Amino acid sequence: MTRRHLLPSVVAALAVLVVFNLAVEMATRLTARRQFLARLDNAPRDTRLLFLGNSLLEDGVDTGAFAAAWGPAGQAPASFNAALHATTPVEHALILKQALPHLPRVRHIIYGYFDDQLSRQPHTGWRDMISSRALAYSFPEDAAALYAPGSWETAWRFHAMSLVPMLAERTTLWSKVERLRKAMGTWGMPAGTAPKKDLDELTRRLGRVVQEDRGFSAAVKELFRLAETRGARMVVVAMPDNRPPAFHDGPASRALHAYNRAKVEAAHGLYIDASQWIPERKYYEADGVHLNPEGARLFSERLGRELSRGLARSTE
Repeated sequence: MTRRHLLPSVVAALAVLVVFNLAVEMATRLTARRQFLARLDNAPRDTRLLFLGNSLLEDGVDTGAFAAAWGPAGQAPASFNAALHATTPVEHALILKQALPHLPRVRHIIYGYFDDQLSRQPHTGWRDMISSRALAYSFPEDAAALYAPGSWETAWRFHAMSLVPMLAERTTLWSKVERLRKAMGTWGMPAGTAPKKDLDELTRRLGRVVQEDRGFSAAVKELFRLAETRGARMVVVAMPDNRPPAFHDGPASRALHAYNRAKVEAAHGLYIDASQWIPERKYYEADGVHLNPEGARLFSERLGRELSRGLARSTE
């Protein structure tokens, strides 16, 4: 094929790609991620307490029950739940950075976490950056700096992905495939059960955080920095789970809670261990991980009571 015949083919291919990307951009304007960002932009400006985290907090907070349990009665601060499913501390830092300019009165950020999330550096592979984690492509420079500090390759990849809707928005379909894959992987397993070998591996992983003194990840450090810049205080909450008491009472789990508490308090935050607040299986969804509405109510009521007391003591 001569160069003269090749040129029209190249132009036609580029035109198809441009049209396809425009179509993807228009078709994904109402994705959950974009709706979330729009909701964040319109959060009430009188918000004084911001909930932040993944689906454990998104599903686990009943703001009405939280306010009703606050003491003194009728004095609960206005709150807004900015937690988002399937996210890591990197996305949480991106969310907080976007939220704070719209919320001038925020004074406390309630950050829910689980396991070794405060120290673990999330992966950025092709199959990792799906669903809500594609939020990184909306803020590629900030996300790359938190996912892989100093990595030009990650910065370039995130920037390139952000410019191509057919890549950045592929997650609209891929996330559905991933949810189906995970659901199939749990067939035949009683809800809420975890094989002993998985708990043993998790115990070893938690123990390494303390042994290696990993400290906070870059994203969690950024959360504290953003809060301090605003004059707000981080309240870090170890979220409830349905694991057996023997796991929570084990040396690795107890050592990690003590380690995280020390790190949070050294950064002038408040630490609340709620991991065993809701031990009964009936208060969890079928997955045995997320609180159901009744579990969320119980957790939120206790959090409201504990937090109002804790903040009162810290100001005495």
